[in-house]
Amino acid sequence: MKLRFSLAMATHLFGEAQASPEAIPRQFQIRAEYSWPDGSADETTPVDLRPYYMTAIERDRVADQLEAIHKALEALLKSK
Repeated sequence: MKLRFSLAMATHLFGEAQASPEAIPRQFQIRAEYSWPDGSADETTPVDLRPYYMTAIERDRVADQLEAIHKALEALLKSK
């Protein structure tokens, strides 16, 4: 299972509108506590965003084409 969290806009992390490290840290930890009838667990996961500096999101050409078709169909429906 994957969980996705939007942490910040890339420009706020590394770009022109870069926020201070205190406002949006580039390194932090996520802590999770679990419990069940027979026990419990506590785990901490470090997160370091610095390796993502100067990277780009890989685009899916098929998804991009589907998005373009969707926009064209919306424009066509609005024009009627």
